[in-house]
Amino acid sequence: MNEENRFIAIDMKSFYASVECVARGLDPLKANLLVADESRSDQTICLAVSPALKAIGVPGRPRLFEAKRAIADYERLHPKHSNTVEVTYFSCLEDPNLQEAKGSYLTYRGILKKVNDFSRMLILNDDTKIPIDEIISINSPVFDSLMDILNRAE
Repeated sequence: MNEENRFIAIDMKSFYASVECVARGLDPLKANLLVADESRSDQTICLAVSPALKAIGVPGRPRLFEAKRAIADYERLHPKHSNTVEVTYFSCLEDPNLQEAKGSYLTYRGILKKVNDFSRMLILNDDTKIPIDEIISINSPVFDSLMDILNRAE
């Protein structure tokens, strides 16, 4: 065989997703990371999907809406792996007949849908809204891993 015709193929196992993980201090084989430009539209093609997301059913080069659907399907079937949060917060009851506001501390458990920076609210899947400024404590694997990342960056 001619030496000039030799080729080697290396499986980079989600190269771009792995590079992003390493840049963020995450384990490329365990982190749930998707590389896509969400500002374009849900039709945009994802550039890379981490092995952990592939393991739960996200295809290698999906459109963004397909990736979101695959993740939502997985979370529906495996709720313990979802964005479950337990939030303790102060709930103020404003009664015009009272001189001062009265309230109580509540603990709510649900699945986090989004964090609205503008209105400063946590919004859960059942559309419960919790004011961020009233939160006393929050327990969630999502926030725990976020804090790990932030602590590593310091």
